[in-house]
Amino acid sequence: ALGVQLGGLNYYFGKASQKPVIGHSFEQLNSEHIKKANHLMYVTSILFLAIGLGFRFAIVSLWRIGGLGQ
Repeated sequence: ALGVQLGGLNYYFGKASQKPVIGHSFEQLNSEHIKKANHLMYVTSILFLAIGLGFRFAIVSLWRIGGLGQ
């Protein structure tokens, strides 16, 4: 979704550590990727909340009219 590659060669406490890579590197990492990741997180969280509340509303409505559990 962000077009970046994570993993590969990293340094921890001055020691090199080679890890598997995840994703494809279409762009060089920069601060805009952090903003895009935050935006993606907020949008998906709000979408999930809306879907969850919609299901809750539907179940409560069906329960009240006798469509569930009777």
